[in-house]
Amino acid sequence: MRPPFGAPDAAHTELDLDELYEAFVNIDGTLTKEGDTAIPRVIFGRKGSGKSHYLRALNALKAGDPSVFAFGPSTNPPDHDWVIRLSIALRQSAVPAWGNLWQKAILASTAVTLLYNNGGQRGLGVSEVLTERLRDSTRAALGMTELPSNVMTPYGAVRHILSRSGSLERFRKILDRPQWQDLEDQLEPIVAASAPLYFFLDNLDVVEPYAPRPWQSCQRGLLDAIIAMAEDNRWRRIHVVVALKDTVVQSLFDTVHGHKYVHSPLFHRLEWSTYQSREFLRRKINALPEELLTGRPGSSPTERWLARSSIQNKVRGCHENIEGYLLRHTLLLPRDVVEMGNCLCDAIADARVRGRSELTDDEVRDAVNRAAMQIGKTGVYCSGIEVARRLMPSDAPLRGAGESFGLTGAEAEHRGEDDMTQAISDQYAALLTRVVRKVGRDRFDVTVLRTVQATIAAELPQKEGPQEALGGLWRLGMIGVIDGNLETGEARFYGRSEHDGPMLPEVAGGFAFHPSMIDYLGEQNVSAIGDPVYPEPGFLNILGS
Repeated sequence: MRPPFGAPDAAHTELDLDELYEAFVNIDGTLTKEGDTAIPRVIFGRKGSGKSHYLRALNALKAGDPSVFAFGPSTNPPDHDWVIRLSIALRQSAVPAWGNLWQKAILASTAVTLLYNNGGQRGLGVSEVLTERLRDSTRAALGMTELPSNVMTPYGAVRHILSRSGSLERFRKILDRPQWQDLEDQLEPIVAASAPLYFFLDNLDVVEPYAPRPWQSCQRGLLDAIIAMAEDNRWRRIHVVVALKDTVVQSLFDTVHGHKYVHSPLFHRLEWSTYQSREFLRRKINALPEELLTGRPGSSPTERWLARSSIQNKVRGCHENIEGYLLRHTLLLPRDVVEMGNCLCDAIADARVRGRSELTDDEVRDAVNRAAMQIGKTGVYCSGIEVARRLMPSDAPLRGAGESFGLTGAEAEHRGEDDMTQAISDQYAALLTRVVRKVGRDRFDVTVLRTVQATIAAELPQKEGPQEALGGLWRLGMIGVIDGNLETGEARFYGRSEHDGPMLPEVAGGFAFHPSMIDYLGEQNVSAIGDPVYPEPGFLNILGS
């Protein structure tokens, strides 16, 4: 049964595209069936920002448009082992090689798909001679005696090429085939006469924790290929739309010419402000059934849901606005709001079973604690993956000892590539957990930061170890900087400005952990100091508007 607030991850929901579109909470108004919706090529944001749902909503829009070909969402990316081996074999040339592979795969999938549709309801509108030439050149480029009799996605084309590449030399020979140029020459006039094509790609980061750096090369290569084709007049009718993590796109923005893409219509960043997150919460509440609403009719959505406008903060000795209390325990991301909403709805359902119509303050706090605990745990683990991606050597998945990756005391043997690499990410996450425990409070000054850096340096022999470890927490929103007074100043977290760098700024009045750290590790390990920490400057003023 579908949870009251919906599924937190659209990539694993069983709803069809139309149902996903109807369930999509269109906060920024960028998607509409009535008017023209600009379709970006790259949807990016943090884990939990709604990339998969947004991608599927776009897919639903185009699937219902008879003037285009739309296929997806494709959720079966290249084989994990091939991504590792190819990225490692290519070393410094991994990203451009992946970009070359992705471009050829996209062209091949376009050719196969157009040929397939030519035999269906919509023809290509070109002569049979051109069609046959395209078929011959595509077969030759792919090394196939017969082309598939259905749609071939870019994922499928990459998997096919890699399956024929038994070695790096063989891989290069396949991509160097002169037939690829022939395919381009034959495809160009047919694409020009064709309806626009849309391929929607997702799930590229599902197994990334096992090999962060090889998968980063694969994803960055796809990103470069999409941009190159979008800027090539011959291929602008081929739209490959992909959901990527913000770290992949940021790696492009950080290049010499990357700044020109920051505001490009090719990209759509999913950002969530306090206002948008509150609106998302309220719309989810307004869709709840009557039996999950415990307050009086006519009150605000959150009061109608939880029968209270505020809640006591026992630790800090104050009362908090109920919406502020809920939202400050999240990263203002839709996945966090959905998970917290489902926890509270479960608590309401349990209370109804016990014959009560409302939740107590303790029950509200317990439900929020359960959701925030998971948010904090996930944030630290993903921070560990980030540190692994930047500190582990590119050939780490094929090597056998944890010490090789800068972790003292790591196990010398692991059961296999995946187990070994994930174990390293786990150990980075464990290190970050120890760091938070050592600080022991949610607000702290630069003196404490220096102590933490020394602790990290003792465990990570790389010179950049302390900077990278804290940078991982910063980029995942687990640590922020305080402007002004240490106990009352507002915290600023990563991603609230396009000028935020990848490393934790050390010129600040102080530092603060995200509130979920208290829930994850417990008040006995992370004590609350001064005012509550909020996820965005001006948080309370926005809620009061």
